[in-house]
Amino acid sequence: MYISEIIIDGFKSYASRTVLSGFDQSFNAITGLNGSGKSNILDAICFVLGISNLNQVRVTNLQELVFKQGQAGVTKASVTIVFNNADRTRSPPGYEEYSQITVARQVVIGGRNKYLINGHTAQLNRVQNLFHSVQLNVNNPHFLIMQGRITKVLNMKPPEILGMIEEAAGTRMYEMRKSNAHKTMQKKDKKLEEIEKMLEEEIVPTLNRLKVDREKYVKWSSLGDECESLEKYCLAFQYHEYSEKSKSLEDEIKSSSKKLNSLQEQVKEAENEEKEVTKQIDSLKKSKKGKSTSGTESSELDAELAQLNKDLAKLTASTENKRKEIENERKKVESLTTQIESCKKQVETRKSQQESTKVQLQSVQTESEQLERRLVTLRERSESVAAGVAVSLTDDGTITERLMERKRIQAELSTQSEKLRMRSEHITATLEKNKTQLSKLAKQDEELKKVIQKKQSELESIQNKRDALHFDPKHYEQVTKQITHKQSELNAGLQERIQTLTAQVARYYFEYNKSAVKQDRVMGLVAQLLSVKDPSKTCVALEVAAGSKLYHVVVDDENTARSLIQDGKPNRRITVIPLNKVRYNEFHPNTIKSAEKYGAKPALVLVEYDQSIAPAIKYTFGKTLICNDLDQAEKVAFDPQILCRTVTLDGDVFDPSGTLTGGSRGQLKTESTLQKITELSQLQSQFDSEMEQLNALQKSIDANRMNTFMEFNSECDLKMHELNLIKSRSEQSSHSMLLKQIQELQNELDSIANVQLPNCRAQESDNEQVLRSLEEQAAQESTIVTTQKQRQEQVKKIESEYEQVKSLLKSKKTQLRESQQSFEKSNLQMEQDLLEITECESKIFKCKDQINKYDLELSQLESKSSTCRSNQQSIQSKIDQDLQEKDRLDQERSELRSQRELLAKRSTDLSVQYNLMDRNHKQLQERLEKAILLSDQIRQQHAWVKSNHHPYDFTKETLQQALDKLTNAQQERGKTGRSVNKKAMAMYDKAEKEYNDLISKRGIVESDKQKIEQVIVELDDKKRVAIQKTWSKVNGDFASIFSTLLPGAKSKLNVWKNEKSNDDRDDDDDDDEDMDRQVVVGEIEGLEVKVGFGHVWKQSLTELSGGQRSLLALSLILALLSFKPAPMYILDEIDAALDPSHTQNIGRMLKSHFAHSQFIVVSLKEGMFQNANVLFRTKYVNGQSTVSRVMGHKSVMSGGGGEDDDDKENENANTTNVKSSSSRSKKRARAE
Repeated sequence: MYISEIIIDGFKSYASRTVLSGFDQSFNAITGLNGSGKSNILDAICFVLGISNLNQVRVTNLQELVFKQGQAGVTKASVTIVFNNADRTRSPPGYEEYSQITVARQVVIGGRNKYLINGHTAQLNRVQNLFHSVQLNVNNPHFLIMQGRITKVLNMKPPEILGMIEEAAGTRMYEMRKSNAHKTMQKKDKKLEEIEKMLEEEIVPTLNRLKVDREKYVKWSSLGDECESLEKYCLAFQYHEYSEKSKSLEDEIKSSSKKLNSLQEQVKEAENEEKEVTKQIDSLKKSKKGKSTSGTESSELDAELAQLNKDLAKLTASTENKRKEIENERKKVESLTTQIESCKKQVETRKSQQESTKVQLQSVQTESEQLERRLVTLRERSESVAAGVAVSLTDDGTITERLMERKRIQAELSTQSEKLRMRSEHITATLEKNKTQLSKLAKQDEELKKVIQKKQSELESIQNKRDALHFDPKHYEQVTKQITHKQSELNAGLQERIQTLTAQVARYYFEYNKSAVKQDRVMGLVAQLLSVKDPSKTCVALEVAAGSKLYHVVVDDENTARSLIQDGKPNRRITVIPLNKVRYNEFHPNTIKSAEKYGAKPALVLVEYDQSIAPAIKYTFGKTLICNDLDQAEKVAFDPQILCRTVTLDGDVFDPSGTLTGGSRGQLKTESTLQKITELSQLQSQFDSEMEQLNALQKSIDANRMNTFMEFNSECDLKMHELNLIKSRSEQSSHSMLLKQIQELQNELDSIANVQLPNCRAQESDNEQVLRSLEEQAAQESTIVTTQKQRQEQVKKIESEYEQVKSLLKSKKTQLRESQQSFEKSNLQMEQDLLEITECESKIFKCKDQINKYDLELSQLESKSSTCRSNQQSIQSKIDQDLQEKDRLDQERSELRSQRELLAKRSTDLSVQYNLMDRNHKQLQERLEKAILLSDQIRQQHAWVKSNHHPYDFTKETLQQALDKLTNAQQERGKTGRSVNKKAMAMYDKAEKEYNDLISKRGIVESDKQKIEQVIVELDDKKRVAIQKTWSKVNGDFASIFSTLLPGAKSKLNVWKNEKSNDDRDDDDDDDEDMDRQVVVGEIEGLEVKVGFGHVWKQSLTELSGGQRSLLALSLILALLSFKPAPMYILDEIDAALDPSHTQNIGRMLKSHFAHSQFIVVSLKEGMFQNANVLFRTKYVNGQSTVSRVMGHKSVMSGGGGEDDDDKENENANTTNVKSSSSRSKKRARAE
């Protein structure tokens, strides 16, 4: 396997894709100027081989491998090496089938590092394994020879050179592991010493101590056996004592029972007498109830009387207040009437004043107008006289002015007449034109009319269909309102009450997962499944009779009950009654007959229920009788023929066992829960009924017909809208607009011809007549123009008259203004008086209404007061009667109570005696039970006592003596037990076992140590043999390579010791024998390099030149590499310290000694790459490196070292350069 092609892209100084192809299988050289990128090619090879030590490729991180670290637009560095794998014998394992192996590595800025083998992504370990299998370990690169490595070998000491031989032989790893093994054995030896010390100081003394503890434990155990024997004896003795004691106690109990029975009879007689007295007291209570009102009624009467007194006081106060209010209102009416009369008189006075003022105002106003006209006339006359014109003044002005006005009117009339004529001609022409255009648009108008007619017929058809439904929207609306009203009533009344009751009894209901249990199998609560016949009376009694069973859940069978509880997950704790498993007690027919004599009824007859759930209802109420009152309940409960549980209507319970429960319910007066549930059921039924009626109303509305009607109605609206749109379009069409315009023009033409033009001509004719008349008047009137003096006198006269008239007019205007102000002021005052009169009349009307209202209220209050007084007297008489009857009954009841107290005291004394005797009797029974219990316990816990207590002789000693013996034995055992290690047996066995295990393990460790030492001895022998073989091979190659590089010289590796021997070191044979002897016995400590020229061996390497020492180090390195040859070697400027002749020898040596390995050599010397089969030259152009393959390089010598900057280097190289290069080579040869 060797490199055939390298592709570099973006790696270090190679910015663009660079391909190095055509590598030779043997010898390849790379040359170029310093810094042109030669070593970067070697770094690229190491990069692909998977190098991890980045210092060897002269960077600190992978990002620096990218061209200019990604700052020049290149963000990825990629190197691909193509290996020729044609030789299957040298192929890596697993890749024999590939003729080529392509390995690539990429690194991206900010991205990940990626490897590819034959185009497929691979992990780093896979790539390293590939190259390790062919001796190419880039992290320990023996195949990579740098210039610094040669210097390092030159400075190596003999032990380091021996280490290189050992590494080449493969024994270096063995030495490291042998050293680790020796260290481990030293640690184990130390551990063994610790174990021996532990055995002597801890384990053996512990074993001895545990042995003593074991003996104490055996003694303590024997005492335990003795205690156990004594315990059995004492137990048998106790069992015998308890048996005898039980027999004597049974006799005492029989005697005590007889005495108790006798005393119990006496107690019953005393109780019966007390009951008789109690019955008499109760009869008095009943008679008191019949003759007078109860305490509650009496208190109600007192409360009512007090309320009546309060009401009467309020009514009396209200009556007085109403009378005062009526009197006040009447006074207000009188005052307002007087005020109205005064205002009316003032209004009449002001009206008369206004009439006189109005007449005066009209007179003054007329005179003022006359004076104003006179002023105007005088001013015109003065102006005419001053102008020298003789005028005839009238109200319409001078004749000249009138004549000019008439001429102007005549001109306007002529102009208007001409305009009307021209407008008539224009309209006529426009009409002709429009009529022609209208005939053209007639067809379009006909089409629109047809569409309108069609839409009209469609609309009528839909309206007929809608009317055929006979649907009345008003009726529908009325029924809808009824439904809404009904729903609001249900929500406000029934539903609200249902919600209230549901909230009050919600805690008795429960919810469950209905999907887990079939709903038809869960009937519900017992309270829901029954209905009370008379809820107002019996609900309390039935609720007390049933108790909590009323809220149990009824199901069909036990399987449903199990599913409901387990799978149904109810929201509260429930008790279930399965109908197929429930058991109940029923009344005997004779019992019911006996109870009915007292008026009692079984609870079952007071409820109604479905027979399918009868077992649950019977179980709920059981044998319970409902009675009206306490007396009845007591008699029924304790009747010998009945003896059943009874419940009164108030919820008091009598039990034949002697318990009485109740008394608080009557005081609380709370509504029964069963009553609430019953009412809820009734309301729910009523609600359902109302909902049925509501549904019936809703059904009465034919929804389909209503929907059809609404659809037809919508269609009608739509068609109507379409029709209106078409009509609007028709009205706005060209034809309609033109027709409308023609009509308007025709009307205007008719108006001009018939009205406007005749009127204008008539006015024109009349104006001409007036004009002619004025012209005649102007011609006939002669105007005489007087002298200047006459005109001035006439003007003065007119002006004097003008001033007089003006002064008179001013005074008249002042008088007119004063009269107007006086009139307005009077009018305003009169309006105020009238408004005041209106307000007073309104107030009088309101006062009269209020008086009538107060009169009505007063009569009502007086009526209520009389009614209240009569009720007060009636209630007061009732209260007096009740108090008298109550005093009589209280006296009789007091006497009976004192008698009952005496009987109760006697009964109590007898009861105390009975209780004392009963307590003694119970104590005897308890002692008997305890004795029997203890004997039973002994017999149960120790079954052997019943059969084995007789062999013991209990006459020799008492039970106490036997117990003392047992106590002493236990105490002695207890004292012994304090110092006894009860785990001694187990601890001793465990310690003995651990001791034996340690002894066994110590033997195993010692045996393993002997085996390891024996193996080390055998491996040392093999190591010496391997080193001998390696030394022989390397020594031979070392001498051969060095003699090739430096003809006439020889070299060898000699054995080295710290203490120099006195033997002659120049004797070759002696040295070889000494080497063999030392390798065999393993006494070698190092190897030193010896060099000779001719037959003389140099004593020290310092006698050699620098170049000779470099060749010597290179020879040693290559000799070591040839021991285990790699497929490829890289030499980086190893000839830097050599002259050209030595460089040429290196080339020849590589060809002769490494025929099966590929060499890639970086060099600046011609002598090195002269022997290369392929030469690559690198250049640094425009900031990046380039590579070119030099064709026929052996003839092109002038460009060595990269001195030629020509970009084209090929087989047509300049012959002049070839000759000069050849001559330089010959000169160097002669010089040498």
